[in-house]
Amino acid sequence: MLIRLALHASMLVLPLTAKADAGLAIWNFDVQLDSSAQALLVSTCAQRAQAHVRFRAGGEAERFLLRATRSSGAALVRRGGSLIANDWSPGECLLTQIDAAAAAQADQVGRGEPLDQYLRLAPTRWLWRPRDLHPDSRISFELPAGWTASVPWQPLSDDTYRLGATPDRWPAKIALGRFREHLVDLPGGRVRISVLPPVSDTQEAEIVDWLRDVAAQLTLLGGALPQPDTQVLVQPLPGVSSPVPWGEVTRGGGSAVHLYVGLGAGVERWRADWTASHEFAHLLHPFVGDAGRWLSEGLASYYQNVLRARSGQLSPDVAWLKLRQGFERGRGATPEGSPALQQAASTRMRGSTMRVYWAGAAFWLETDRALRRGGDSLDALLTRFAAQHGGTACCWTPQRFIEVLNQLAPKAGLTARYRSYAASTRFPISRAQQARWTTELQHPDQVLGAVFAPLEPEPPARAPTPGA
Repeated sequence: MLIRLALHASMLVLPLTAKADAGLAIWNFDVQLDSSAQALLVSTCAQRAQAHVRFRAGGEAERFLLRATRSSGAALVRRGGSLIANDWSPGECLLTQIDAAAAAQADQVGRGEPLDQYLRLAPTRWLWRPRDLHPDSRISFELPAGWTASVPWQPLSDDTYRLGATPDRWPAKIALGRFREHLVDLPGGRVRISVLPPVSDTQEAEIVDWLRDVAAQLTLLGGALPQPDTQVLVQPLPGVSSPVPWGEVTRGGGSAVHLYVGLGAGVERWRADWTASHEFAHLLHPFVGDAGRWLSEGLASYYQNVLRARSGQLSPDVAWLKLRQGFERGRGATPEGSPALQQAASTRMRGSTMRVYWAGAAFWLETDRALRRGGDSLDALLTRFAAQHGGTACCWTPQRFIEVLNQLAPKAGLTARYRSYAASTRFPISRAQQARWTTELQHPDQVLGAVFAPLEPEPPARAPTPGA
């Protein structure tokens, strides 16, 4: 539903180059959770001498910081939410002690947390780091016996991860606790699924199997996952009957899907729900800011129905009905005199959610139709984009995203369609258009018939559960 990245929409695509990386220090973060699971002890070290280092975390981090010193004993100044060190020596470390229990309690979702079972922590509450890191910087964890970690960073070994180059303020979640991480290998990559306590073994197995199948839907586009590695963190909600009352995707440190799952709903209702398919579909695009919400939410809304039809979960008729119903909701949220779509999206205008989601879905449907009429498809276009730009760590404007797609498919009219939609003050497709398109469903050689045609994904590899 949401990609929670508070970045200015005018940021450009600025991936770090090897030349730029050469000017950055490689930092190693060693994180130890004490045996009582109350405190994190973090050692942050660099081999390079530096005249000046400024460490920072998020706005709330200072209230969880119990102690901060330099291993050399030199001065460390606290100022304006930063820890400032001058004359940094090679091999020197910043030593911090974090009130992990308090930081975890601040991340509650409106109920008590079983802190003896796990801690769910935002890195912005505890990870004091330089603003810019060499992407090969590493973080490792030493945890109590029986505890494991779920993190968004790229795994290098069982307990060590590559931090990468995403901005330090991009949201992320980690969890440390008594749970298992299930490694699911699929064509093109891996998803790492962790289900937090409390959950029975049977429920955990059902959740993992369900999300394995949802992730496999993404391989129906081009035969492979769009991201090589994705954290999937599931927060169970005991007694809650809504299947998935909340979900989100974060990009800090890497792509991650976070789902809140009502245990009272049961496996059949989990599988019938659309939310997980919607969230996983967000992995098909880069972060494009609030100004591009109608593109990102529209793409996820389009594919949540297309992929469920392709996998056989919905019939083509039902999938198209759900899209049409969404268009009606979007049309109803676009009264006479509405502002431009991009303005409504970027300002998060009250009452605009259905318009943003379903006008965006209409954009991608029209784009898919234009591509398919030329012998191409949106599936193939996004696959080409992922092959060329899927590893980009940072920041895309909606204009730049569309520009690159237009370069990859110059005959599909993406740029002109984007400008028309962004400036539109009415819902962009009419009921008459929808009626004409409905007739195509019965003809596999026509556009909609091909869009929703059932396909079978590659069967996912079922890796053994660690520790089982």
